[in-house]
Amino acid sequence: MKIPVGKCSIKNRKIEGDSAIQDLLQVLSKEKTGYMTITLKGRTGMEEGIFVIEKGRVIGAHYDYLNYESDYVAEKALKRCLNALDAEQGIYEIYTVSGEQCELMKVFNEDFLLLEPRSKERTDASIPMSFSYEYEENEVEEAEKTREEILKQYNIPDFEAKTEEEKAIEFEKKLTSGEQSAEKVEKKMNEYLEEK
Repeated sequence: MKIPVGKCSIKNRKIEGDSAIQDLLQVLSKEKTGYMTITLKGRTGMEEGIFVIEKGRVIGAHYDYLNYESDYVAEKALKRCLNALDAEQGIYEIYTVSGEQCELMKVFNEDFLLLEPRSKERTDASIPMSFSYEYEENEVEEAEKTREEILKQYNIPDFEAKTEEEKAIEFEKKLTSGEQSAEKVEKKMNEYLEEK
């Protein structure tokens, strides 16, 4: 997402209680234009979200799971950003930008725009009661599916899912399937076991 450097009004504030929610709602009630960034530590990695605000309405959102290199825009991102406002470990920042800078953000990031901008009241009503790891858990599941599909596609055994003994047996089978002497097999097996 391409965003301009704005004037920072809140910098590196820790998410505590409903502080992030109250600060976002305050920006919306004052009809400011700018953006709010949220960075948090999930169970499996870092996450970042951005609310884009124009004249007191949320007009766009972007959310990124850095560990999984997956990102969301618009409505899907907004749900994750609203959830992040209540995170257990995170910080947020709020920036103001000019109307021209906001227009440039919209031009360069059309995909993040919401179909319908959200007023303060509608945004407040959409904020979950508490933080949920459900979105992150879905990312973990998708990443695992992708990993399994790749292993299956290239006929690669899933060594992580096997015990050390199963790995050693499979390794031994691979070595003995060719025409190798017992001494070579034993030597390679010992090298393999020493690595572990």
